[in-house]
Amino acid sequence: MWKDFFSFSRKEQNGIIVLLIIVVLLIVLRIILPKLFSSSGEIVSELGEQYFIITPTQEVKDFKAVAQKKEIPIFDPNKVTPEFLISIGIKKRVADNWFNYLQKGGFFNSPEDVSKIYGMDSNLMAALIPYMIVTEKPTPKNIFEKPEIIAKMYVDSLLLTEKQPIQRFISKAKDFIIEINSADTSELMLLKGIGPVLSRRIVYYRKQLGGFVLPTQLLEIEGILPKVLEDNAENITINTDLIIPLNVNKASIRQLRDHPYLDFYKAKAIVDERKKNLLIEIDDVFDLEPFADIDKEIIKYYLIVK
Repeated sequence: MWKDFFSFSRKEQNGIIVLLIIVVLLIVLRIILPKLFSSSGEIVSELGEQYFIITPTQEVKDFKAVAQKKEIPIFDPNKVTPEFLISIGIKKRVADNWFNYLQKGGFFNSPEDVSKIYGMDSNLMAALIPYMIVTEKPTPKNIFEKPEIIAKMYVDSLLLTEKQPIQRFISKAKDFIIEINSADTSELMLLKGIGPVLSRRIVYYRKQLGGFVLPTQLLEIEGILPKVLEDNAENITINTDLIIPLNVNKASIRQLRDHPYLDFYKAKAIVDERKKNLLIEIDDVFDLEPFADIDKEIIKYYLIVK
């Protein structure tokens, strides 16, 4: 072995010696370090059936000192003051963060939630847990219990969208009319069962159609059930004069096919017929083969010839 060692170059020999020194130092440190730090001691905190080994910080030592004097009662982490927290050994900065969290509406659902307080020492947290208990749960705040809050929300939404005064479509709790072809999302949400998602879908589908002819067309929108129409039957009106139709003599094949009631074949049939005759009438459209099964009473609102 040593013979092989001396066969290496001087540079390689030096590298091997340095490596051996490093290995020896690591072994020595592995043996010595645990003995050096064992004098600081360990705190073993029993929490139910779990055990945590904690290296004591000064904050933990302060807390333990108070605890040993039996000065720490069982307390609710949601009902504390900075003075109390400081008195049991918690740093003022952490105590202030804790109290500020509660003042802003924060709530600890369990003692373990206290760990999210900024600056909270994990070792101190483990020592604190046996002394904390959440005595009651928060009561959810329901804004809909106060009609005046709902009214203010409606007024604010209208002011933001710069619409006409609220009297235009609402006079009292159950007496209002929504014109479906002109209402925006905030107005549509006044209808029972219509929230932000469905109101946006209504506006989007209305744009695709050009407008609504009958309230039952709302059932073509995903998420709207017959019960929604039943509940709002007295609050919905439709002005068909607001419908924006397609000009069959000018619209491109793409514009025609994108209409919900048309498709590529119907659009192509219209364009092909238009090539034969410079101007076609609505009756000419209805005579085309792809339109044989279409509801003519509805589709006539969406097609014009001028």
